[in-house]
Amino acid sequence: MMNLQEILFFRAKAELDAYMDMKKVECYTEEEIERQRERFCSAYQIIEEAELESEYEDWKEKNA
Repeated sequence: MMNLQEILFFRAKAELDAYMDMKKVECYTEEEIERQRERFCSAYQIIEEAELESEYEDWKEKNA
């Protein structure tokens, strides 16, 4: 079972991956890409406010 921190990290990574994938494909509008970037930024803001940036980076490396 995942804990809340893992759920947050997973969601932030999923939003970032989706954003990066959208930038590679030309079928998305700039508005759609910007909305996806905002989704990632919202998730990452929670990580920043909780001062979990280094833990998130460690988690990403372990779960790459």
